[in-house]
Amino acid sequence: TVRVTHGAVDSGNPEGTSSAITWQAGTADTMSKVNNGADGQSGTVATALGLPFVVQIVDQYGNPVAGETVSFAITGTPSGATGQYLSTLSDVTDSSGQAETTLTLGTKVGTYTVEATNTTTATTLTFTATGTAGDLDHFDVTPSTLTPTASGTPNVTITITALDAYDNPIPNYTTSQALNIDTNGTAGTPASITWGNGPGSNGFAVTANSGESTTVAAGAAFDSNGEGTIQVGYSVAGDDVTVRVTHGAVDSGNPEGTSSAITWQA
Repeated sequence: TVRVTHGAVDSGNPEGTSSAITWQAGTADTMSKVNNGADGQSGTVATALGLPFVVQIVDQYGNPVAGETVSFAITGTPSGATGQYLSTLSDVTDSSGQAETTLTLGTKVGTYTVEATNTTTATTLTFTATGTAGDLDHFDVTPSTLTPTASGTPNVTITITALDAYDNPIPNYTTSQALNIDTNGTAGTPASITWGNGPGSNGFAVTANSGESTTVAAGAAFDSNGEGTIQVGYSVAGDDVTVRVTHGAVDSGNPEGTSSAITWQA
């Protein structure tokens, strides 16, 4: 308001006061990211991120501009990702000049990219987020060869990969229960099977050297690729053998995985 007084103010002299004058923001001039910690955040695959991506539009004097439309789009995803989406593809800035959207990550680990665009300011801003693996769901069990020579010593390396429900490897996973490992041969006997510790820095120590099953003690640590190894041998040529790995008790609905058939050769 503007007050005019003839003479000293607040002394009973003639005066008058205008109606309230409300100054408005000028034309949208700049769009920038709101630093709320959302840009660069991580979250579990197939879940919504904890923080929205927020932008703010202001005039040339830094006053928030309401009523501006901001378009949002997912512009980058990891290979094979599905199910990613934004809570809104278009938002109008509020009285604080802010517009926002929340990303639900897709099914694959890696980098997701979201762009925010405003035509008035001719500005496009890029946000990123990283999808990380979920909880253990099953194992991939892969032999180093499917046609090894029959041997009384372990001669096939079995790579065990810890995977979530979307087949993402779980880096540095550590078992909370023993890994129970067993075989299914067509005609073999327990004496035909030998086990060995896995080679390399991600090799697991087995608790039995022969028999149709062995275990790896709880607390086994997978490597940064979610992998660990053991070795197995079989002395009967012509037999097909699969290797099954179970986290905890077998046949109880616990996470498990089974290899393709290994056919030992003469």
